Amino acid sequence: MNRKIFIFILMMSIGFTLKAQSRLTEEQKEALKERFQEYKSKLNLSADQAQKVRAIDSSYLIGLANVKRSSSGKLAKLKQFKSLNSEKDRQMEAVLNDEQFSQYEKFKEEMRQELKENRRNN
Repeated sequence: MNRKIFIFILMMSIGFTLKAQSRLTEEQKEALKERFQEYKSKLNLSADQAQKVRAIDSSYLIGLANVKRSSSGKLAKLKQFKSLNSEKDRQMEAVLNDEQFSQYEKFKEEMRQELKENRRNN
């Protein structure tokens, strides 16, 4: 279950750091690249926004990697995960306009639904 959550988070964050990529298969990397292009097109990001979003995503992925590697218990990791998500949302809201942020929220919800479907099928 932890692995599924981690994969879901990677897909949501869309950022591509070397650490995150080293654990993914080529097929998964390609799927993430496609998702990023879809994400970027749905949000209609300017060049400046795209750069800031990538920085936010990279920071988020590093935080996720740290949570995953930590020796904390499940509850502590869940709290850290929620904190990371809240911080990412706060930063994204500062970078995106209202319409873009609304699209971002919809995209996150689509990803949650997809994860739920994958859980049911496995």
